[in-house]
Amino acid sequence: MHAIDRRGEHRGQRAASNRLELDRAIVLNRSLGDEAKLAASLMRQARIECDRGHPGSAVPLYEQAVKLRRRADDPIALASALQQLGDAYRDRDAFDDAQPCYDEALAIYRAVDETPSLVLADALRPLALLQEALGFDDAAEAVWREALGLYDGIGAHAAADECTLHLQALAMPRHLSSQ
Repeated sequence: MHAIDRRGEHRGQRAASNRLELDRAIVLNRSLGDEAKLAASLMRQARIECDRGHPGSAVPLYEQAVKLRRRADDPIALASALQQLGDAYRDRDAFDDAQPCYDEALAIYRAVDETPSLVLADALRPLALLQEALGFDDAAEAVWREALGLYDGIGAHAAADECTLHLQALAMPRHLSSQ
């Protein structure tokens, strides 16, 4: 067996081992009634499913985490869970399900004074992508502009550049940008 093959095999075994450990953590935290740790474990498991290209498997995990985080007194954690649930819905092209997740997450972030500009800008990004996918160019442009202002304000140049690229694409007539 080649060294490259062994490394790939080792990575696969490590990933399977990590998923098993996470499954155990979920079972343990559920049995202990530790909702904060359970929500965190569910979020990690859902992220793994998304990374593996299985957003459909991630959705119920994120939904459970959102339910748990609604009962906790941590609005930022709830907003994060909602945003990631929205991402999983968007990845499945379930745009009608994604929109309310993004809207609620943004409302929470805006209501919390301590929300860092980067977190707010990062929450705007998937909403802008969703608006683009739905063909709501004016709404997408407004969201991209807000995100651009936030990214520029904190010196996140790569993220600001992405916003600018999307704004430029939105400024082109639709028939030209799709060719």
